[in-house]
Order: sequence, then structure tokens, then C-alpha cells
Amino acid sequence: MTNFRSRLEARIASGQDSALLRFTLGCAFRKDRDHLSALHHLREAVKLDPDYSAAWVMLVKTCAEAGNDHDALDACRIGVTVADRNGDIQASRQMRVFLRDCSNMLRMPAAVPTNRSRASLVDGRARHE
Repeated sequence: MTNFRSRLEARIASGQDSALLRFTLGCAFRKDRDHLSALHHLREAVKLDPDYSAAWVMLVKTCAEAGNDHDALDACRIGVTVADRNGDIQASRQMRVFLRDCSNMLRMPAAVPTNRSRASLVDGRARHE
């Protein structure tokens, strides 16, 4: 997997950056349980293409696996809105189930959309209030 990741990272370095490339790298790092690197690439994916529903789903899952529950919930709220707008029924369902389950566990409101800006989540500058 390292050789594969190296090739993808070389493409980014050569200026061939894209949301799909970042999504693929994020998934590869997540598979290797390198959540910090995965989160970096997944945030870049949704920054490059804010309407990329699959990237939002993977960002939610990776935030949760990394123990960033509040970031996962915020990404989920944004992702549900994006998926609904795009007509991505499966992505919307996955994130709605996650949102419901986590909200129940954390006893937080499951309202969509979030009060937190998309830019702060994408840039990783989360403020927990």
C-alpha cells in the first residue's frame, strides 16, 4: 500500500491534485489506521469538492474512529445536507443513522444543518463549545 500511496502523493506534488485523489489517499491512510493523515486528505477532498458526498461519509467515519466525536457529528450534519442536495440516498442514510446514534449517545440534538461553518471543519480548526 505504501508504494500506491507514494504514487498518489507524487501526483499531488506534481500539481495533479483533485478531490478524488485526496479521497483515495484518505481511504488508504484510514485503512492503515493513520487517522491524522487520513483526516488531512479527506478534509482536502471536501475542500476541493464540497459536494463530494462519499468524501463526507468517509470524513465522518474517520473522525469517529479517531475519537473526534464532535467533528464527526459536525461533518455528518454538513454531509447529510450535501448528500440530500445531490440526491445521494445511500450516503444520506448512512450519515443520518450515524448522526442519530451518536446524538443519542452524546445526548446532543441531531438537527441538520450545523451552526458550525463548513470552512472551520474543512480546515480542521474546530471549536468545541
